[in-house]
Amino acid sequence: MKCLENLYVAIEHLSYNNINFDIYLTDDNSHDGTWEAIKEKFPNVFLIKGDGYLYWCRGMINIWKYAIGKKDYDGFFWLNDDSYIYNNAIEIMLSTFKQTGNLSIISGAFISELTGKVSYGGKINEKLLIPNGRLQNFVQLNGNFVFISKCVFTRVGFLDNTFHHGYGDYDYGYRAIKLGINLYLTPTYVGVCERNVIIIPNFFDNQYFITKRFRYLYSPLGPSPIISFKFNIRHFSLIKALLSFFSTNLMCLFPIIYRIRFLKNY
Repeated sequence: MKCLENLYVAIEHLSYNNINFDIYLTDDNSHDGTWEAIKEKFPNVFLIKGDGYLYWCRGMINIWKYAIGKKDYDGFFWLNDDSYIYNNAIEIMLSTFKQTGNLSIISGAFISELTGKVSYGGKINEKLLIPNGRLQNFVQLNGNFVFISKCVFTRVGFLDNTFHHGYGDYDYGYRAIKLGINLYLTPTYVGVCERNVIIIPNFFDNQYFITKRFRYLYSPLGPSPIISFKFNIRHFSLIKALLSFFSTNLMCLFPIIYRIRFLKNY
């Protein structure tokens, strides 16, 4: 609810007078009263209920296709419900887009209130870029708050439903780059979003039985080695795809390997 409240405030603060917004939202079969609360408080939101198995990527595809069927839009914003944008966030996004041109994707930089550090936006070599007041290119797209112009959408299309949850935003960014589209981070922060930091994921935690670890690993919310293989072979190489596939399965089978490789400082 807070995400929607902030979004409406940001729309009201826009200095552009000739822009109209429609808001579309996927409720993936939640049972916490979200559907009813949004219907009551935000009756103008186009709300679609999923089957509980859409997750992030397929939920975005589902609502995006629904929006396309409703109207011919000039552009699209993605926004995650755990990302709380500032009053001037949309202004910053559109201003950045005006500087970069039609063949660009704009990703909003987010800060963590807990750490005071950048939490999401864009990466180079898995390292998050810090907004510095200037335009910065990046290659790994975080899908928290993203602007996709009609021109970009015409070239790249929708997110790929190969992916359930993870990899979808990265894949979209890499596909866009291959088509001559640049990815830019906003020069300043556009909102607050906390990172989901898990020191030992369930699938690498020896407190769980091996069958449960592998169930977690291959679930839509896990880093499914099969999905990871498809992603790596599409954007990198067969060697990287194979290394990632076997090393991830091996760490799930023998969690001690994960601890040795990644938990030296814990």
